[in-house]
Amino acid sequence: MILLYHHVKPEVDDEISISLEKFTKHMLGLQDKTVVYLEDYNPSDANQVVITFDDGYKSVLTYAAPILKHFGYPFELFLVKDFYDKAQQGDEFFLNEDDLKNLMKIGGRLQYHTKSHPHLEEISDYKKLEEEIVAPDYMKNLDKSGFEWFAYPFCTYNDMVIDVVKKYYKGARTGKWLDGGTIYTLGSVFVKDDTILSEELSFDEQACDLCTKLFHSKKIKEFFKYFFYKLMFFVSFGEKKEYFRAKYKEAKKRTETY
Repeated sequence: MILLYHHVKPEVDDEISISLEKFTKHMLGLQDKTVVYLEDYNPSDANQVVITFDDGYKSVLTYAAPILKHFGYPFELFLVKDFYDKAQQGDEFFLNEDDLKNLMKIGGRLQYHTKSHPHLEEISDYKKLEEEIVAPDYMKNLDKSGFEWFAYPFCTYNDMVIDVVKKYYKGARTGKWLDGGTIYTLGSVFVKDDTILSEELSFDEQACDLCTKLFHSKKIKEFFKYFFYKLMFFVSFGEKKEYFRAKYKEAKKRTETY
């Protein structure tokens, strides 16, 4: 089974998000499964699970990462070039280079999800397809073990799309109902907040306790950082004062996040 996530949030406000508590229940339910990378995935092994995240949203670092780290699960991040470029330019909605490095430290592996997230089956020009499907070198350099797997935007494809993907990747992931039965059309469970996995049942109390444990401690740490940076701001001068001003504002924002 391949699980396809997008956002993980405290409260769900769109159709591609899952609540933090629900995500935690899912992860609790996978403890008796073997969670693997796509590289090691055997679709015929019902005990294997692959955890994937599409698009590269910051919420994966903020909310999913502490849970994944707690269980030690490996996971795949399918990135969109244009979204990554926005993050590098300061857009805090998406994951930037530092974020990705932190996720890789806890078991994340980077893969590709096109340049601009289009409907690939609507592109008839072969060269334009390659422009969308081939990851740029500056992204590949982020993870020497990654960018060997591809995910189709909107989980759709056609024969020409598959032909291009085959030239550059070991395999590709699509949606559950579009599983073509090959390594280049691997099906997945598109997870939303109302998705119920049999593995998650009866973990309500444990999920609540784990979220409280992990995120309450994070909030306390950020409060201490906030007070420290603000104190240093008041006793500093010049460039240092501006540095600590920025740091205490960042810390304050993180306390509000948790």
